[in-house]
Amino acid sequence: MTGVARSRAGKVRDVGLEQQPFEVRFQADGQEGRMLARAVIVATGTWGHPNPAGASGLPAIGERQEVDRIRYGMPDVLGAERGRYAGRRSLSSAPAIRP
Repeated sequence: MTGVARSRAGKVRDVGLEQQPFEVRFQADGQEGRMLARAVIVATGTWGHPNPAGASGLPAIGERQEVDRIRYGMPDVLGAERGRYAGRRSLSSAPAIRP
């Protein structure tokens, strides 16, 4: 992913902003692309201290109890963890994800 913003919005146009989809820009296989999304999860953290899944920087309700079932970071879906993710769908911000 190279960027994300509300579609058809700008610094001076924000009327109806909450109804506009997000435009997600990405680069894959040397090509730039874009997709529209109803929601975007910002998962910017650090490897040692990933951001929680909840809003306002707080853990989501129940997140602490299920921490052993939540995969933080980027899984190696093409390498060491391929068997775990083969044939499954996962939520990621990786540019390889396409609509």
